[in-house]
Amino acid sequence: MSPTAWARSTAGWRPCRAYVLPNVARVVMPGAVRRFKTLYPSVDLRFIATTGGGLQQYLRAGRVDFGFGRLLAAEHMQGMNFEHLYSEPLVFFTRAGHPLAGQADLTIRDIDRYPVVIPIPGTIIRDELDRFLISQGLSRFSNMIETISFEFARSYLAMSDAVVCHPLGAMRQELEAGSVDCLDFARGAMDGAVGLTTPAGQTVSAPAQLLMQMIRDEVQELELGSGKDISISL
Repeated sequence: MSPTAWARSTAGWRPCRAYVLPNVARVVMPGAVRRFKTLYPSVDLRFIATTGGGLQQYLRAGRVDFGFGRLLAAEHMQGMNFEHLYSEPLVFFTRAGHPLAGQADLTIRDIDRYPVVIPIPGTIIRDELDRFLISQGLSRFSNMIETISFEFARSYLAMSDAVVCHPLGAMRQELEAGSVDCLDFARGAMDGAVGLTTPAGQTVSAPAQLLMQMIRDEVQELELGSGKDISISL
């Protein structure tokens, strides 16, 4: 179909609006958007890239078509549908060459000897981390930096002995490049479901349905749901 015909076929489509968490915005969304824009260049895409707080309000108010990220807590899922695409762990990262890098059988006390960068309260991943800390007998870290900025965390990690707790996808590129290490701690203890959240009983717009399919295709191409995600070396 010619570009002119494509433009006519999508005429009148409003922008596709999505609520996207930062880890999937970095890993999955670039490829999904490339797929979408190759086919539908005249359809605008609008993303709210944030940490997970408030997705239900955005969906119920009709301010976004769908959300893409970690599964909300059960109390926030009333009136929502969730399509699971893959699972992703919360991981403790350090810069390459950190004193803890490569050590086996680390404990929460080992982590607590260093500054720890964690998400702010009220976010999905912070709630998961807090529950894990309590299970380890620790109410909070002794030296914390709370931020929703993955960019700050990556930069601070490179220049310090801090430990960062983030979803694996947030540091995927740095792990592949060898500039950060994943600590031998809490493996599998904080796995979370990642997928698409939509309002129950409502029809998702045509452009949103298409973008959601591009996201599914990108997840499949990256093999995120196959257990073949990036290997983590100690």
